[in-house]
Amino acid sequence: SVKGPGGGYSLARPAETVTIGQVIRLVDGPLALIPCASQTAYVPCADCQDEAGCRVRWAMLQVRESTSQLLDNMTLATLASRDSTSMS
Repeated sequence: SVKGPGGGYSLARPAETVTIGQVIRLVDGPLALIPCASQTAYVPCADCQDEAGCRVRWAMLQVRESTSQLLDNMTLATLASRDSTSMS
């Protein structure tokens, strides 16, 4: 980062090598919606009696995996090159 007028941030690596998943994890933490579905910050639910059979956890694992697949294959360069009129 550079302070002052004309300052700002620059990337330490090429934008083609930085994924959106990496950025989100660094800024907001794990992608999982609930702690027991997280790969990096796993915490079991206090009231869960059968984690292996928990249908909510299973669904949240599917959501985390799909989200991770999408965001870990999208780079900052991809977003920067995207035409804003075709975003839908």
